[in-house]
Amino acid sequence: MRSLRRLRTAALAVAGLSVLAAAPERGDPVARISAAPAASEYWDFVASFDSNERLLARFLITNDGPGDASAFAVGHFIRADGTAVPFRNGRLAGAWTLAEDRRFLRIGSSRLDLSGPEIALDVDNKKRGIRIHLRMRPGPQVSAGPELPGTAVDVLALAAPVTGTFWSTGMSAPQSLRGRAGISHTWMDPRESERVARRFDFFGRDGALALYLGDAMAPDGRRAQALSIERDGKPVFNVMQITIAHGDETEIGLGADYPVPKQLIITGNGISGVIHLNRMLVHHEPLQDLPLPFRFLLSSVAHPQRVWMDSRFEVRIEQGPLSTSLQAQGSGITSVSFSNPLPSATSQRHATD
Repeated sequence: MRSLRRLRTAALAVAGLSVLAAAPERGDPVARISAAPAASEYWDFVASFDSNERLLARFLITNDGPGDASAFAVGHFIRADGTAVPFRNGRLAGAWTLAEDRRFLRIGSSRLDLSGPEIALDVDNKKRGIRIHLRMRPGPQVSAGPELPGTAVDVLALAAPVTGTFWSTGMSAPQSLRGRAGISHTWMDPRESERVARRFDFFGRDGALALYLGDAMAPDGRRAQALSIERDGKPVFNVMQITIAHGDETEIGLGADYPVPKQLIITGNGISGVIHLNRMLVHHEPLQDLPLPFRFLLSSVAHPQRVWMDSRFEVRIEQGPLSTSLQAQGSGITSVSFSNPLPSATSQRHATD
């Protein structure tokens, strides 16, 4: 308890200083979590490598649950044959590190360095027999994600160059990796389950073209959407005034109260497209990361589920009456996050169509 009180005092001191200093600019990946009792913040990574492996990872700080400012690093490395190698580190307040400048996190054997032009993600989880060392360069372009009231989302990169190595038990030497990564940064003061019921995040590519689509729904049914498209790292399309309809749900083993549509259908001024959610890559139950007593406590307010879906997209952009249209077809990954079960698959589908 003494360590919790020390961290709480430190958090309040930092929060007090932030009132006097200028707030970080949007797009700066620095940690921003406040001392609010239910505040949370996380960085999400979706990486696809040229050798057909994938990485799905989240670094999370939260004041909700066991003590103040607990931290978790959770992820899955997916081999080319589809098998997933998980990693997980979690620490209560006082047992993990946030650097004074809030640009470096160490959570057990997992580290996230946000201090340079490159973002460094490192995992040395001997217990689970996995080592990952990645370097990503987001670039100067940043866009907003789907922001419901009380939430903030920065899309730091649609397809950042990423290099590194991966090793797991049974491998004679680390494997070199090269590919692209989508990166997002989310923070909020209220409890997330009070603001977000379900959220979709899609990162996809077709050669030099990269696409991000975000769609978030509040418990009361309000929606927020965001769409960003880049070509050769330069913005082509960045808009939040779009309509996203959901195709029929598919059964992926989550139950009727966690509906996952087969398609996300995009319409808007000058753009149309569809994202096909084809196959589940990984299913994650966030509460399983917590010790049993805290898991039981938090289950009274949230029953989160999260899945990643192998996806394909088709998009058409009308660039104007004097220019040709832009068409693209590519592949990517869709993250579907639930804070709680939805009232019913049928009623929710009609509410969001």
